[in-house]
Amino acid sequence: MIWGIVSDKIGRYLTVIAMFITNAFGLILLTFNVQLGAVLGVVGMLAIYFSFGGFLGAFPGITAGNWGTKNSGANYGWMFTAYGISAILGPQIATITGYGAAFIISALMCAIGIGLMALFIKQQPKS
Repeated sequence: MIWGIVSDKIGRYLTVIAMFITNAFGLILLTFNVQLGAVLGVVGMLAIYFSFGGFLGAFPGITAGNWGTKNSGANYGWMFTAYGISAILGPQIATITGYGAAFIISALMCAIGIGLMALFIKQQPKS
């Protein structure tokens, strides 16, 4: 609900960028949980939880806005497939490299997401 209000104020793309930043912040806190302490580890988890639902609410609108509504269900299905793949790959990466490396990789993916959203903003026609 909060991300919807934010989206109404600043737009979908900037909202998704804010969610990526929030998520990356949480992942970095989790990466250094042992050094920073349990309280900041919990703050990291809460930051991830806070941004998680917003992504699921923002991406259908972004998908329909960029590729139209005619096939939006199928297009969003392809977008959502990445979410499913991450559920398979994430634990495998954590098993091989440890959770710290998996969290850093995820934070780097957030940075890539920020870059992609910036490209979408740049491509938007001026109104």
